[in-house]
Formats: sequence, C-alpha cells, structure tokens
Amino acid sequence: MAKKNVCKIVLSLLVLSFTFIHNGNSQEFHESIADTLSFEKIYDIYLSDIKEYQLHLFPVHVQKAKRLKDTLQWAQAYRMKAWDSQMEAGLKYVDTAFRISNGIKRIRGKEKRLDSLLGRIHLTKAKIFYENDFNTEALYEFIQSYRYGVKAEDHDLVSSCIGAIADIKAFFGQENESLILAKRSMLYMEKHKQFIPRYNQTRAHSLELLARTYLHLREIDSSQKYIAQSMEISKEIQYGSMVNVLNVLKAQSYYYSGDFKKAKDTLLKYSNDHKTPKSVDDLYYLGEIEGKLGRIDLKKNHFYRIDSILNIKNYPLLDNINSIYQFLLQEAIQEKDTISQKEYFNRLVYYDTLLTRTQKSLRAISLHEFDLPLAEEEKDSLTRLIQSKKKWLNIFYILSSLLLLGTAGYYFKYQNTQKKLTAALNYPVIAKSSPTSGSKTILDSKLNEEAMSAILSKLEVWEKEKGFLDSTINQQDLAKQLGTNSTYLSQAINLYKGQNFSSYIKDLRITLAINALKENPDLAKEKSMIQLAELFGFNSLSVFNKAFKGKLGITPGIFLKSLLKG
Repeated sequence: MAKKNVCKIVLSLLVLSFTFIHNGNSQEFHESIADTLSFEKIYDIYLSDIKEYQLHLFPVHVQKAKRLKDTLQWAQAYRMKAWDSQMEAGLKYVDTAFRISNGIKRIRGKEKRLDSLLGRIHLTKAKIFYENDFNTEALYEFIQSYRYGVKAEDHDLVSSCIGAIADIKAFFGQENESLILAKRSMLYMEKHKQFIPRYNQTRAHSLELLARTYLHLREIDSSQKYIAQSMEISKEIQYGSMVNVLNVLKAQSYYYSGDFKKAKDTLLKYSNDHKTPKSVDDLYYLGEIEGKLGRIDLKKNHFYRIDSILNIKNYPLLDNINSIYQFLLQEAIQEKDTISQKEYFNRLVYYDTLLTRTQKSLRAISLHEFDLPLAEEEKDSLTRLIQSKKKWLNIFYILSSLLLLGTAGYYFKYQNTQKKLTAALNYPVIAKSSPTSGSKTILDSKLNEEAMSAILSKLEVWEKEKGFLDSTINQQDLAKQLGTNSTYLSQAINLYKGQNFSSYIKDLRITLAINALKENPDLAKEKSMIQLAELFGFNSLSVFNKAFKGKLGITPGIFLKSLLKG
C-alpha cells in the first residue's frame, strides 16, 4: 500500500513538471491529466499528501468533475481544498462546496451519497473553526455533520463526530460526559468496523481520545493503559504523527504521577519546536515541571513565551490559561511591577469571562442540538424494538413495575437526601481524622514516637494556616515544608488521619469549603461553581463535585440551592 501511494505522489509530481511546460494551455493539460487519474486515485493522493493535492491536483479534480458533469465530485473538490487551508480561504471553499451541493437535485436511491457529502462539508467547516479556537461554532458544525452522517449511514463520519464532540466536552469541564461519549464512539466504531476505511488509524485516534479524557479526570493508570494500546496500533501501521502525539500525552501522564524528570525528558524529545501556537500546551507543562524542580526563573521564561504566542493569536481560549496568568500575576506582585500586574490581572478577568461565556454557549448548543435529540433517537429506537416484538402487555407490566420501583426509589432517595441536607446545614462539618487501628504497634516498628509527634504538631499548624489551599501542593513539597521526608509524612497521615495524602488534602479543602459557604452564602451568588472549586484549592470541577458528594452524600448544587433558600 505504501509503495502504491508513493507511485501516486510521483505521478502528481509529473503533473507539476508538465504544468511548467504547458502553462499556455493549462485547461487542455488538466483535461489530459484528468483522463489518466480516476477520482479514487485523486482521493488517494489527497490522503497521502494534502499539500500536493491543494497545489496541483485540485484544478485537475475540478476540471474532471465539470467535464463528466459529476456535481458531487465538484463539491467534493472544494471541500478537500478547504481542509487544510487558512481560515478565511477555507471557509470560502466550504461555502462554495455548500452552494454546489445545494444545487443538486435529490434523486431517489442516491440521497445517502448527497447526505454523506453534506456531512463531510460540515465536518470540514467544524475542523476549520476548531483549529482557530471558534469552539462554539465548531461544536455546532460537528453536530450538523453527525446528523447527516446518521441519515447517510456513514459510520466513519458518525464515529468521528461523536469523538470530536466528546473532545470539546472534555476541554470545557464536562469530563464525565466526554468519557461516556468517547466510549460510545469506540463501541460504535467496533460495531461498524467493516464500513470504516483506515479502521486501524481510526481506532488509534479513538484510544488516544480515551487516554486524553482519563488524563483530564486525573485517572493516570487508565490513561496510560489506553496510551499503550493506541501506541501499539500506531507503530504497527507506521502512523508516525500519532506516535508523537501519544508520547507527548505520556509525558503529561508522567507529570501528574509526579515523575517530573521523566516528563521533562519525554516532552523535550517529542514535543514540537515551541515557536508555534500549538506548542503552548508543551510549554505549560515544561514550565510547571521546572517549577516543581525549583527552577522558578525557567518556569517564568516558559510562561513569558506562552504569553508572547497568545498575543500573536489574539489570546484564544486554551487549556491551563488561568494557571499561567495566576503565576505571572504573583511574580509581578513580588517584583512590584505594577504595569505587568495590571496586564496579567486583566488577562485573568478576560479569560474567566470568556471561559464562563463559552461554557454556557457550548452547554446550550450541546443540550438542544445533540444531547436531547440523541436521547430522543434512543427512545425512538427502543420504541421500534418494542413494536417489532409486539409484546405490549408484557412490556406494560414491566414498565409499570419499573415505574413503581423507580417512584419508590426516588421517594426513599429524596428522604435520604433531605436527612443529609438537614444534617449538613444544621451541624458543623469536620475534617476526617480516624487513626488506623493498631497504629501504636505499627509506629513502634517503623518510626520514632518523638519524630512522629513533631510531624503531627507541624501538620496541625499547617492545617490552621490553610496551607492545603495551594492547588499545586504535593506530598514531596509538604514534606520539605515540615522538615521531614515523604515516607514519614505519608505514614503519619495514613496512621493518624486514616487516609492517603490525596484524600487527606481533598477532605481538608472540602470541609473548609462547606463551612465557609454556610458562614457566607453570598459566595455562591458571587462566584460560579468552577470559581468556588478553584477558591478552595481544586483544579477540576469534577474532583470538587466528587469530593463534595463524598463528604455530605449530596451534590453541591442541591446544597447551595437549599442554602440560598434558607
């Protein structure tokens, strides 16, 4: 297959050389070349080298389509031309493809071909918007593409669109919904694998999406498992660009597992040249790693470079932006640089507003254009299944029983929630502290009691000073602050707090959050949920929600609603 593609590229290069010879009769020349290339061969060359297609084969494609009066291929040519073009030019090519397609009469029996083409034109438009950080517009176009894909039974397109929508949800704080969709995309792809060209490449993409989504959720083991699976496939099919992406993702997983040296070495080996906007994510992690290693000046240099890159791009909404400008603002304050302080503060306000507005728009579009219609599709599918079985009476009994059980379950759940809510609102919430049974025996065999007492005393002071609100704190950093080592600190927390380090930190943060909200309910009016999470040291809204529910047995939404009513 690779040899065949090389031959096709060589053929397209011959097109280039003949163009210089026949530049006076380009139309006749394109016609003669079009006679030697089928539409399938043109598409194969496009997949092998899109730049080659755009530069030299696009006019050949258009000429052949016009001569054969194949309007679908004519529109397809403009869609393919748009795929890797700059935004303004790409959108013009897409609009041309739409205009050509809209002029095509729907012929019975050929509707699916037209719907598939329209779906791919929408997909191309979505890709252009997404790569230029127009996220709301991109989501809308991905959803339109999905709808046409369903109509056309274009399984490759449907799977790709579900994955793209999952990717956007993960980026904007809907990690759990993203994970559901990413798994759905994988299952759909597996079910229809015989209809999906380049199946192994598509599977590698789907596994990478799962790995990235788990990384958003900070489930490192699961993320690394899917990275390994995608890597195995990518190497087998010699998919070099995906191998590179996976290695960078692997570096990020090393960072979150605390292996900073390995994370840095991997990033430097596989990330890009750090001069283009695509390198912002790599620079962020390199900066954070240098900070963890105590090299603050290097961290500043990386973050300054990010600011320069964002300036060129007119400050798009990217991942980890708030952390970058919070650090730069703190540095400006320490250096008493009032000009930079004002600039970075304005950036934080700008990005906070932009993120809130974008999340709201994306949720509205997703709910009305995708989530609810998808639920309706599933409902219709279930109805058709029920009708085909023709077991109305049995189904009626089953549904009635389920409804009765559901109502009873809802009632008991409601009562239980009310009890938990009453307890949460009327009694103080305290941090967990339950020493492991037999801790004295364990202590005698592992630690000096006097040293342990000193650690616990310092830990108590640190808790009173609310050191746990530092969202970057880790076990190694805290051990240094307390003048001990990570092993002693870990055993102290395990034995006397009855928790591991991560659970201990989250419990302190969520306990403070709950009591602070009870004392000052106006906080819930002044700040969004993500802002509340960040205020109390959480980097992720999903982690905040999980910790809150784990502490009280109710969601923060229910708690705040009752708090504000009272």
